[in-house]
Parts: sequence; C-alpha cells; structure tokens
Amino acid sequence: MNFTQSFKLAIKSLLLSKMRALLTMLGIIIGVAAVIIITSLGNGTQNYMNAQFERLGSNLVQVMIYGLGEDSTRSVDAEDMYALVEKYPQWPLLERRGFFNQVRLFPYLRIPHGEEGQVTAQALSAYDALGLPPLEAFSKVYVAGAQFYFSLCLVAKGLAFSFFEDAAGALSHPQREAGILAERFPRHAALAQKHGLFSGENPLIREVFCCGEAQSAPISLPCPVWDFSVERALGALPARQRKRLLRFFLPRPLKTQADTILLTQQFSNLGLLGEGEQLALYRALGEGTLAGEHLLIKKHPDDPLDYCQAFPGAEVVAEKFPAELLPWAFRGKRPRRVCAFGSSALANLGESFETLRLPLPGEARP
Repeated sequence: MNFTQSFKLAIKSLLLSKMRALLTMLGIIIGVAAVIIITSLGNGTQNYMNAQFERLGSNLVQVMIYGLGEDSTRSVDAEDMYALVEKYPQWPLLERRGFFNQVRLFPYLRIPHGEEGQVTAQALSAYDALGLPPLEAFSKVYVAGAQFYFSLCLVAKGLAFSFFEDAAGALSHPQREAGILAERFPRHAALAQKHGLFSGENPLIREVFCCGEAQSAPISLPCPVWDFSVERALGALPARQRKRLLRFFLPRPLKTQADTILLTQQFSNLGLLGEGEQLALYRALGEGTLAGEHLLIKKHPDDPLDYCQAFPGAEVVAEKFPAELLPWAFRGKRPRRVCAFGSSALANLGESFETLRLPLPGEARP
C-alpha cells in the first residue's frame, strides 16, 4: 500500500466516524493547550516573584543557628546542620522555587564564643566558605537577627545594612532581649550590645523595620524607622502569591471546629521558666481563663512541651509555621479569637482576629 492509498484510507475512516474523530482532535488540542497554559503561568509567576525580590536589592537569605554553649568549639557537619533546621526541613525549596536566587546556612555553631577579634575573624572565614560573592558586591543587605555573628562581618568591613527587629516589639526593650541571651551566652550578648545590634543603634544601620504597634515605648533612632506589619504586608500580596508563600510552610490548609487559638511561648527553652513551671502555668490557664473553651493550640516552633494534659480535648496543630500566616491558614471555619502570654505574639494578628493578651508570669493583671 503506497502513501496515496494510505492517505485515502485515513480520510475515509475519519469521514465514517466523524464524532469520534472530532472528540479525538478536541482532546489533543485541549491537552496541548493546557500544558502550554500551565507552563506559561508557572514561568510567569516565577518571573514575577523574582522581580519582586530583585526590587529589594538583595539575593541572599541568612539563616542563623543557635550555639551550644559558652566557649563551645564543636564543629558541625552537614547532618548536624540539617538536624538544627529540622523544624523547617523544606528550606532548600526557597531557592528551587525561586523565592531567592541563592540560599546558604551561616554556620554559627562553628564559631566559639570568645574575644571579639577571634569571633570576627572566624565569622569572616565562615562567610568566605559559603561560596557567595564578596559582601561588598551587594547593593543592599537586609539582616534579621542582627545580634548573631553574621552582622560582625558587616561591622568589620564597615558595610551599611538594613535591620529587622528580631521579634515584634523587641526594639523597645533591647536590654531585656540582651538579658535573655546573656543567661546562656554572656560573651555573645555583651558583644552584640557593644555594637548596638539589639537596639538598632549601630551607625552602620541605614534603616530599621519594626512592628510599630508591638512597641511598648517610642522608638527614636538616627536612621529611618519603618512600621512593618507582617499581617498587612501579607494581606496586600496578590492572592496567588500569598498562597504560594503559605504552601511553602503549610502544604495543606488547616481544618478546625475550635473557637480560640492559643499561641504557646518558649519560656522553658529560653531559660525563663523550668519545664514543670511552664506546664503548671498553662495548666492553670486551662482551669481558669480558658476553662470550657474549644481550643486549637499552635505551639511556638521552638516549644518542645506537650500540652495534652493541660488542655484535655484540645486540638493541636502539628505543623510548624509562623503564626502570622494564621489568617490565611484555614479552610472552612476560622477561629474568631487568638490568645497568648505577652503582646508581641498578637501584634501581627489584630486585624484578622479578636486578641486576648494574657498576663506574663509575675505581671499584674490589667
């Protein structure tokens, strides 16, 4: 059978089964079009995200890791590093999904707490080992957790940087933040205080970002201070971009019948309370202020305690993610109220939930 005969036979078959031929053609056309559209949307979204982050002038994200103790000299291998970021094991996706061009973990654990010159030299060496461009090559550098040793690299080189407060409200009580760190690592805390890395007073800081509502006192600094609300910033994002960010932390939406969310604190982890004292504090809460409440417990990512006995029947969120994402984390019913000890945990949720500030241990009730 030659080509002409084959062609005539094919045409004849199509004419005999017009509907089947039409449906087959439609299936092929729709399938190819769907692939093209999905690919285009994916590329477009990635390009949009890249453009947004490029506007910030920085393509480096810094992840800080806590040390093991004063004068620690323990070195860290890749497995140790992974274990220390196990609460967010998906961190490599920051780069693969296009949130940042490059992501590196600054090896804080490898730097023993000691004299300033020694610590600075080791911090600079640690940065050089990351395989990134020289710090001088970046047009802008944004630093969160400035009290950790990466900032000493910038101070040593005299490079200006933008400063994010470590937690909502922390900028208005830098002495308290320094005191918490000093309980475990006094040399480290003293070094950070000397360079104004708790208070934002270092002369190399070109601008400060903080949550204005969470501050317990006015902030007065020689550089511009910008009021940055995570809640409002997330709300202003396009819905698709916000969902993409949410899915990085939380693969599936939360479902709950609870009316109140309890955000726990890490008092014992910070050395402010013993584990037994912290459990007793929350047990008293369950028997008092929150008695009879249908609770959803969202633990602090660094809180290791189990609250099942303190709050029998409460739902507990297994996933670890920033509490600021709660307004968009639910499918179906969303709790109406959020409560926590202290006000900083609530400062970025007040526009989406009723908030209840619980008095801190030893604090008089309002």
